[in-house]
Amino acid sequence: MNRNWVYSLFALWIVCSFACTQPKPVANVEVQKENFVFSIKGTDTLSLDKYELPSISPALKKPVMIFAFGGGFKGGDKADKGYIPYFYDATGFVINQSSDWNIDVEQIVASGSSAGAITVLQAEYDLCNGHELAKRLPAGFNYAGVISYAGAVSGVLPPHWEKMPCPIMLFHGDADKTVPFEQAAMENLGGLWGSSAVAKSLENLQASYYFYKVENAGHEISGLPMSRNQYDIMSFLSRQVLGDENLAITTDERVPGDTIVRKDFTVQDY
Repeated sequence: MNRNWVYSLFALWIVCSFACTQPKPVANVEVQKENFVFSIKGTDTLSLDKYELPSISPALKKPVMIFAFGGGFKGGDKADKGYIPYFYDATGFVINQSSDWNIDVEQIVASGSSAGAITVLQAEYDLCNGHELAKRLPAGFNYAGVISYAGAVSGVLPPHWEKMPCPIMLFHGDADKTVPFEQAAMENLGGLWGSSAVAKSLENLQASYYFYKVENAGHEISGLPMSRNQYDIMSFLSRQVLGDENLAITTDERVPGDTIVRKDFTVQDY
């Protein structure tokens, strides 16, 4: 596996600000952090933090992991009112810096937690469906992969992809009452279609995906996998993103004898 991905993932753990164990392959390496303003929207100044580790092969272009924080689109670091337009602006900014930052634009992975997961899934969905907002990115661009921690796609109808998406990894608890595991949609009005619905649409398309569902778990799955599922994430990146293996993987995590919790949430609950 390309060890630059190990470095990129290590930087991601720091960005996420979760209490987790640092991946073993990296030791005694100093992380370099810089802040950049990538767009100004009215009175809002949008910025991103760039975390970089020294490359083991300076001549090789580096992969990139872009992470979108959660916060319900109203709280959380760097997620004030950010949605798809802002995320595309951030991606475009990174692409424009590809020469100066020695970036491989064909190895940009988008990841996000909660509202950030909705953002990255919607970004890929709109990109594949030719949404007007996708014109903010260079023609022919697509993410190398998407990792969603308790995310969803919005729309009137269940997810339908007009072209093949990049490999997508989905984590979700089936008792999540913050972001729906299945759906929170009203007929003819639409709503949010959760990881289960997204995975079903990817299965129908015979796309490459990895769906990791956790029984009786709630919205804590928007964060926990970043500390306890690092090997699953690395496997996804190694095989389905870098290795370009077209795989359909579903993992059902459960605790034998665990107490069944409520899962029949309505649109009003969300």
